[in-house]
Amino acid sequence: MMNTRMVVIVVLMLAHSLLQQQSLAQKPSQSLAGCEVLDKTKPHLFISYEATDVQAWNGRKNVKGVLLRLNNNSGCVISLTVPQSYPQEIPPTIGLKDGRMQRLPDVRIGSIKSGTTVRLYYLTKYPSEASLILTGDFHVVDAIYLNNGDSILFSVPVENFKRKGRIVVPFSYDWEAANAALRMDPVEHYLIFRPDQLPVDVLK
Repeated sequence: MMNTRMVVIVVLMLAHSLLQQQSLAQKPSQSLAGCEVLDKTKPHLFISYEATDVQAWNGRKNVKGVLLRLNNNSGCVISLTVPQSYPQEIPPTIGLKDGRMQRLPDVRIGSIKSGTTVRLYYLTKYPSEASLILTGDFHVVDAIYLNNGDSILFSVPVENFKRKGRIVVPFSYDWEAANAALRMDPVEHYLIFRPDQLPVDVLK
């Protein structure tokens, strides 16, 4: 469980240098910190456009939104921030595979089911604003875990993109948590989604 104010402070401290260049996780490569890319034609981690005609929370009410998909194309588990007590799965250990019951690969407890739509913690960077803007009510937050090869969906108000806002999604690799006690500061990475990554007709 994290304090929202602490998260925002960390993001603001690093935002200037991070937003001057595209997030490392968005660039295709063969390996990253020991995490092998699954589909070598795509980045390890990336956000893609999914659909329009969805509702998104703007901090006050539901408005017209854009549905995005956050894809984990790496061999590592990542953690993301959501509201406290967000539903999480206890993965099964036995399942049907190739016509018979078999032990399934180990999956982290607390993982989110692939394809789930979530209220994801993200910030928006507008050209006219010095600070990153938090959309939504995240007084208390928790972590979910996205397994390798899985994806989740989340919505963003279309107005954020019409104002030329870039979406900034903090995340951490699960293996970094094991070393967190040895560090004074938390380790966070960022995925960025820009307005020009949307179909042109979405912003009309």
